[in-house]
Order: sequence, then structure tokens, then C-alpha cells
Amino acid sequence: MKSKAKMPSNVDKLKILGKMYRLSLLVCGYVEKFNRAYKFTLGDRLVTASDRAEELILLANRETDPWLAAELVHDMLTQLDLVDLKTRKAMALGLLTPKQKGLLDMHSADIRGDARKWRNYFLRRCGGSAGRDGRQAESRDDVD
Repeated sequence: MKSKAKMPSNVDKLKILGKMYRLSLLVCGYVEKFNRAYKFTLGDRLVTASDRAEELILLANRETDPWLAAELVHDMLTQLDLVDLKTRKAMALGLLTPKQKGLLDMHSADIRGDARKWRNYFLRRCGGSAGRDGRQAESRDDVD
């Protein structure tokens, strides 16, 4: 009999990494065209948050403790929120077009959906949604 909580295959994990990589490439391409006043401030923070999200996916993939892996995925979602926040600011400043922002949002939403599934898998392996310290980890994903 097969287990209901099936570990996503390594290919699935790499899919999320590939999606994040594509988002990072888009971000870098857009930031490259920012004017000098914003390229090294807002642009740098945007690229840094995107790169950090990629790193956290790799770390979660290699983590053997399911609770720590779930925390790393949560941290990756936080970095993705920062990317969204910075792109919103860039659009308000006229550095991104609504079409560019929409494309970034579409990629971000796709990554976020995959990451939440992956995180929930790790939380189920921990024996539920409560963490080691008793916090309800599941509830932290409810806010976008």
C-alpha cells in the first residue's frame, strides 16, 4: 500500500528551482535597464532577494530534518514576498511596466504554489503543523 504523504521527486524539486531561476533571470534583465539612481539601490535589493530565494530552495532540498526544511521553504517564501514588494515599488517609480510586473507576478505565484505544497509535505513529515516550539507553522502561509 502506498503512503499518502509521498515525497515529491527530485525532479519536482528541481522544477521549483528552474522556475525560480527563470524569475531571477527576468529580474536581472529588468534591473539592468533601471536608471542609475535606482540600479544600485532598489535594483540591487531586488536581485539579492531573488538570489537568496534560489539559495534557500537549494538548502531546503539538501536538508535532512523535515522541520528545518519547512522553515527554509518558509524563508524562501519571505524572500519571494520581498521580490514582489520591490517590483511593486519599481513599477510605482516607473522602472517597470505593468506588463513586466504582471509577468513577474505570474512566475512568482507559480513558484509560491509549488513552495507551499513542498513545505506542507515537510510539515506532515514532522507530525502535523505545530513546530518543535509549539508554534502553528501552517498558519504563517495564510498571509500573502
